[in-house]
Amino acid sequence: ASGSKNAPFILERIGLADQVDAVVSGRDITRSKPDPQVFLMAAQRLGVEPVDCVVVEDAQSGVEAARRAGMRALGIGPRPLEGAARTVEGLSEITPEELLAL
Repeated sequence: ASGSKNAPFILERIGLADQVDAVVSGRDITRSKPDPQVFLMAAQRLGVEPVDCVVVEDAQSGVEAARRAGMRALGIGPRPLEGAARTVEGLSEITPEELLAL
């Protein structure tokens, strides 16, 4: 789930499109973050409940959108993001097991 209208193109360019089960981009939504629409639509397309989702987010508005969707958030970046269950500088700092345990 991304507010970027280029998300599908970027996934293709970096060779990850075949690894993603569902994509929601800025082309699919009518309301931007901190509205939870993008995350709720992604959960719906995946057939999972929002409470079972973890959002990886680098912006405060995205963390707020995750919270409003009833999802947990992992903050990415050099400083803590308010409302994130945890913030790390990069994904290499967290294991899949730790991510699932948030």
